[in-house]
Amino acid sequence: MASKLTILIPVYNDWPSLSQLLGEIHAHMADEGWAYEILVVDDASTIEMPSPPPKGSRPSSCVGETILRLRKNLGHQRAIAVGLVVLDRECDSDLVIIMDGDGQDSPRDISRLAEACFATELSEIVFARRTKRLESAAFKAGYQLYCLLHRIAVGQVPRVGNFSAVPRQFLTALAIDPNLWNHFAATVFASRLPHKTLATPRGQRYLGQSKLNFNSLVIHGLSALACYSETIGVRLVLASAAFLTMNFIGLLIVAGIRFLTPLAIPGWATLATGVLILVGIQLLTLGLAFSLVILSRRQEVTLLPKEEVLRYILERRSL
Repeated sequence: MASKLTILIPVYNDWPSLSQLLGEIHAHMADEGWAYEILVVDDASTIEMPSPPPKGSRPSSCVGETILRLRKNLGHQRAIAVGLVVLDRECDSDLVIIMDGDGQDSPRDISRLAEACFATELSEIVFARRTKRLESAAFKAGYQLYCLLHRIAVGQVPRVGNFSAVPRQFLTALAIDPNLWNHFAATVFASRLPHKTLATPRGQRYLGQSKLNFNSLVIHGLSALACYSETIGVRLVLASAAFLTMNFIGLLIVAGIRFLTPLAIPGWATLATGVLILVGIQLLTLGLAFSLVILSRRQEVTLLPKEEVLRYILERRSL
């Protein structure tokens, strides 16, 4: 078993929830048998962090609590990216646990994720797969629609969030992947890093309501899809070609009936077929253009998280 874990927690203004979470982590980890440290990434909170609890409330297995304050608000996913790059530079742990700070990721599941990761000899990233969601009916409906679109565009359904156990050896690959700026979990899946999932119920927020509004959720979903731009481009081209082929076959059938049989063909049939062919050509053109844009981007120099992170860190201090 690893001698040390690092727990990475992004936070934005939700200090009361973070305080409760840290207390529960300490209570849970006190008897787990390995050392651990906590890294909190403050995403440029506009509310000052209250005084931390006294060090005596931490178990001896907690070897440190550090907070990184960012210069500007980057968003939840980029705050995670900053933390992962910093850990890639400095971390001496065998395993990194990524979790949200609002209570929906339960400290009780840290051990389950870690043990599942150790069972693979630290050869796979382990994600918490949500088996129970406590959000509103409207959120669940929107999430199911997103899952449907994701399956159509990518070929798989997302069932995981940020809560995960990441072996130290994978941090280097993540730190140089530009997609990490967009979405952590999608980067792991799109880059084909070895991973597995562990069934885990989603907990309840400690306090208040989620800060994610409709726009934020849409952006979050699009950010995940952006990590699969090449896959989406290929699927769009194939779908457009298939649609155009079916329309062309339909036109041949209409022409055959019109010129080779005595059957009457309504005037709208030919018109509708022609319109569908034009739509298919437009979709095919769009797909090809999208693919060319993607191919041209492969020649561009991208901003790697590993090279950009330090400029966003304002300060670092111990809790």
